[in-house]
Amino acid sequence: MMNTETSQILEEAALPLPPLPVPTEIRMVKTQLFAEVAMDSPGLDEPLTYLVPPELTELVRPGQLVWGPLKKGRAQGIIVTLHHHAPSASVTPRALADIVDVTPALLSYQIDLAQRLATYYYTSLYEAASLMLPAGLTRMARSAKPTLVLNPILFAAAETTDLAGDALFLLPLLRGRLEKHLAAQTDGEESDPEFLLAELEEEFTAWRGKAAWVRAVDNLVQTGLARRSFLLPRPGVRPKLKPFVRLAPWLFEDGQDVGATISKKLGRATKQKRIFEYLQAELEPGYLMPVDEICLAAECVAADLKKLAAKGLLEIEEREVRRDPLANRPQRARAEDAPLLTYKQAQVWRTLFDTLNRPEPCVFLLHGVTGSGKTEIYLRAIAKVLREGKQAIVLVPEIALTAQTIDRFAARFPGRIAVRHSKLSPGEAYDEWRRVRDGQAQIVIGARSAVFSPLPNPGVIIIDEEHEWSYKQEEKNSGPLYHTRYVAEQLAQLTGAKIILGSATPAVESFYRAQSGDYSLLELPERVSPTFAANPGAKAQSLPLPPVQLIDLRQELKAGNSSIFSRDLRQQLKVTLDDHRQAILFLNRRGTATTVMCRDCGYVEVCPSCETPLVWHADLEKLICHRCGKRSPPLHRCPNCESERIRHLGIGTKRVEDEVIKLFPQARILRWDQDTVSEGGRDTYQILFDKMAQHEADILVGTQMIAKGLDLPMVALVGVVTADTGLYLPDFRACERTFQVLTQVAGRAGRRADITTPARVIMQSYTPDQYAIQAAAHHSYAEFYAQEIVFRREHAYPPFSKLIKFVFQNTNEQKAKVTADSLAFELKTALLENDITEEQVDFIGPAPAFQRKLRDNYRYHFIVRIRVADNAHDEAALERKIRRVVAGFRYQRLRGWTIDVDPQSVL
Repeated sequence: MMNTETSQILEEAALPLPPLPVPTEIRMVKTQLFAEVAMDSPGLDEPLTYLVPPELTELVRPGQLVWGPLKKGRAQGIIVTLHHHAPSASVTPRALADIVDVTPALLSYQIDLAQRLATYYYTSLYEAASLMLPAGLTRMARSAKPTLVLNPILFAAAETTDLAGDALFLLPLLRGRLEKHLAAQTDGEESDPEFLLAELEEEFTAWRGKAAWVRAVDNLVQTGLARRSFLLPRPGVRPKLKPFVRLAPWLFEDGQDVGATISKKLGRATKQKRIFEYLQAELEPGYLMPVDEICLAAECVAADLKKLAAKGLLEIEEREVRRDPLANRPQRARAEDAPLLTYKQAQVWRTLFDTLNRPEPCVFLLHGVTGSGKTEIYLRAIAKVLREGKQAIVLVPEIALTAQTIDRFAARFPGRIAVRHSKLSPGEAYDEWRRVRDGQAQIVIGARSAVFSPLPNPGVIIIDEEHEWSYKQEEKNSGPLYHTRYVAEQLAQLTGAKIILGSATPAVESFYRAQSGDYSLLELPERVSPTFAANPGAKAQSLPLPPVQLIDLRQELKAGNSSIFSRDLRQQLKVTLDDHRQAILFLNRRGTATTVMCRDCGYVEVCPSCETPLVWHADLEKLICHRCGKRSPPLHRCPNCESERIRHLGIGTKRVEDEVIKLFPQARILRWDQDTVSEGGRDTYQILFDKMAQHEADILVGTQMIAKGLDLPMVALVGVVTADTGLYLPDFRACERTFQVLTQVAGRAGRRADITTPARVIMQSYTPDQYAIQAAAHHSYAEFYAQEIVFRREHAYPPFSKLIKFVFQNTNEQKAKVTADSLAFELKTALLENDITEEQVDFIGPAPAFQRKLRDNYRYHFIVRIRVADNAHDEAALERKIRRVVAGFRYQRLRGWTIDVDPQSVL
């Protein structure tokens, strides 16, 4: 309390007395809550601010999927942050409409990861964040349907004189709908009647017209009798519920089993009696059994069970069931203990073990020859992080390799694995994603997108065959064109996880970073026989890499051999079959003939949508475009000169298969390429692998799909039909890819010590002296890298530069060309105006893309090449400048463009 003197002074000064102290809980005023939301709407790169309505205040969390209003409807978004800072007084934020799911879809570090990816790949925050959601969980804004919600109290008491003429005509229609709505409501159900605007409009405008409809709805809204809203769709996927049955608990009360009495009372209902007695025999008190299993075993239908439930004898309830992608797949690998390591493996593991104990992120490049035991290192790293309460991600480049990897890892870590790849059904993908998010699986195995799995505390990220270009997203309609390696590095920085990049043929950029000290280099130079894994106490055995024989096809032609197989390859195929071993024939082209040509005028049949030669598939009797998939009937007469002298040129895997059948009709042959996989369904990968692994086939003919990762113990011969395929494409990575695929496919031979037939590799080539082919024949990455890095340095290609590819396509070729020329000029000018010199950044193009026409669109592109600076600080500053310039073009000039940062192909 104030003393008398102070009170008197304040009264004389005519000042109000200060308020008495108020308890804290009374003074507290609940402030408004605002959400920054990344919205699913074109052109919205930055989050929008929304007011969180009071009824959602206690429910909202960062990372949740929500619905929010936009100018022309509703869209789905992801909450990025929550705060109490109101926008400026001139802006009144709109309120969130609803929450899609109370459980956040994104973890906190995933929100940060999405922001980094959005910045690096010039995309919206929502597009980046949606990479981390399972297919079907998101819905586009167009899925929200406009509705009209009536206020039933005001509407019932409304005076028609308050409404304009058009609204009066709408009243009978709405009253009829309202009566039906109220009649359909169940006891205790209260909801404002909501009707689709499209249905009301169709009925109203049939007799009053469009203008009258607009005036009528506006009048209803202005008088408060109705409000506009949207019917928000449910997510495309949700948990699967399945009905289960249990015997009613009262049947077992007081320890008495009254089943016999009940059976007598059901005597006349023989079918119900039979079902009840079956359940009595099979179900313990309180136990549940799926309805479909009961129906199958008891030869009944669900309606029969409902009749028993109506009599109080059964209880039926729905429970969530997991859609397990591995449910019908047998366990192909037995449980095993960790085997003894070789000396080299032990050295690598000791280095890795010590670093895994450190908190800071680290990237290891595990360079091991094919069959050197890299997988065992992966398994031990995972075991270590699991013991620490963390989780692991294991990435493979092909879905075909997922099944084999799962077998090996499930044998070591049973029941702890989730699978994620694009061949899963939406329901399976959703259930696996939730298992990971909810902590029910500690190891995620999958292809590229599995890197976005919502693991609570990732400890290690393993990227096997890290050199593979399939780790780069290249389909624009699937979101940002990210590279898995970059995503993993950002993820590691945010979570402290360690990264292991494994490969026998690392990407040139990766090996350069290892040489520069950015990565820690670990090497396994010796091949190891895995036979010792069956006996953990046995001594590990080293295996030699298979010798490679180079065949000059030019000399074969001079010797009069025009077959696709050299004399040595034919002979070795015969020896392999006679010894009851297996062979792989590799050709990175599918189909029977790659070109169909008229021998008289030279006409070549091309795809009208893509302008690429159509490929002849004899087994389908179709000409197929390998770009867009368009199919055409066979060509019997030249459309240009009417000649019937049509010739099929070039070879593909189908032609190889046909030739092998002619030479060895008794051999069991499999073909593994995109055609056989697409036609056979999602399990084709596993079926083909099992047939080879179980020696149900003698010869495997395939493309690059078989070149990596497959561990087939009986393969004693690998034949490369043409080693030059793709070598001379106008892409600076052409030699690297040729070396990688040849080395990888050669590594499929001789992977066991107990094979009596000496393994060997035969490579056929028209240019056997080319350095990539020579290095592959010597199994020497060092030999290849020494020459390739000189070429990259001389021509300022990565790792000595960074590339950004800009692609524009249009059905009008002239417009595509002019647009590309214009943007390139404007971008050059803007860079110069920002003090970025031509020595720092130069342009390649604009020019037509190598695939000039694709799916009826003409494609023009140019590449911005950024030279790597001498030090990291200058390099980072230069990249920030360039990023600001390019970002400034996004809204005005880059609509319709595809921006590919760090492209893996410049074709």
